[in-house]
Amino acid sequence: MTSIKSSHAAYIPLAFAVFSIIVSACITSTSPAATSLPALQVRALSKESCSTVVPEPPSMANLAQRPEGLLGGGTVPSGDFFFDLWLYCDKELSPESSFLSQYSDIAGLGMHYSWLYNGPGIEGQVEELRGFEDDIKYCRGFDGGISTGSMGSYTGGIRFPDRDFSIPSEDPIRFYLEVRTAQGTFGAIISFVLEQGPDGLDLSNMHVEPLLLEK
Repeated sequence: MTSIKSSHAAYIPLAFAVFSIIVSACITSTSPAATSLPALQVRALSKESCSTVVPEPPSMANLAQRPEGLLGGGTVPSGDFFFDLWLYCDKELSPESSFLSQYSDIAGLGMHYSWLYNGPGIEGQVEELRGFEDDIKYCRGFDGGISTGSMGSYTGGIRFPDRDFSIPSEDPIRFYLEVRTAQGTFGAIISFVLEQGPDGLDLSNMHVEPLLLEK
């Protein structure tokens, strides 16, 4: 068995070989300080939000392990896929971090997702895309198709698309996760609200829903 592991992202086709695509395909290689958001006065999750963790619900077999400190999220089906998206609190995540693995535009706030395919084999190119509304970009992909048990995952900080992204806002912020195959595009959305509180950003109204695009 061939095994190449990464702490933040992985694919597992039927052959159970782990395909780890270079993380820079998903995360810009520019310095964390250069991508911080100057318009955000308090770039940190509030203590209240970070302490409001939820009990971890049962997870489907073969979905990636969730981190501790879950704040909200869920698992939804989309076609023959299942998508598991969560926001979580981790005090190691910070816009001041010099390590890409611990960088987040909002201190303390991280995102975890994983997807699992449970359908018949699909040949051809498979691509994973992710991003906030109007900024959904190619993250990584591979040839060779997928089969029952194929999966992908990510756990780490949140990066917003540009310096003009409106935070905080009373309007929901939407993060999209998509998997494109020869049989169509499948995915899920996690939405949430960030509002300025006395000691940081208050997180609320977390919701996960499936996404099924046209073939």
